[in-house]
Amino acid sequence: MTLGAIDPDASEQPYVWLTTVGRRSGEPRTVELWFVLVGRTVNFLAGGGEDAQWVRNANVEPAVQLRLGQRVFEGRVRRPGPGSSEDGDARRRMATKYQGWREGRPLSRWAREALCVAVDLDGQTLTSGEAAGDDAPEEGERGNGPLAAT
Repeated sequence: MTLGAIDPDASEQPYVWLTTVGRRSGEPRTVELWFVLVGRTVNFLAGGGEDAQWVRNANVEPAVQLRLGQRVFEGRVRRPGPGSSEDGDARRRMATKYQGWREGRPLSRWAREALCVAVDLDGQTLTSGEAAGDDAPEEGERGNGPLAAT
């Protein structure tokens, strides 16, 4: 099996669309999130922490779909170890991309304290274009993710 290609400019996109399975409804739930891409791993900072609806859904079912650029990938959610080099790298990359952080400056509260979540992309691209599933957010989904963090 060959790995599904990731668009060369994918890491420069402002958002990805993560589709989880609703933990109560069993229906697909899609949320737009800030992200950084490192190899075939997509990192997020959840400003709403464990209370973010997408995090709660992924805790129940870690298999997800992720639309990155014009391609949809399957992946699996995991948590980088708190304080690990992966955790610190993801925080610095997110702060650089979205907050203009530079070495030698303190990280924002969001970059220091938000829950770090990773999705390891599987090998194959599912489709080109729109993610499968419903784009309607679950109640509380918008406003709990990193887009609402300050």
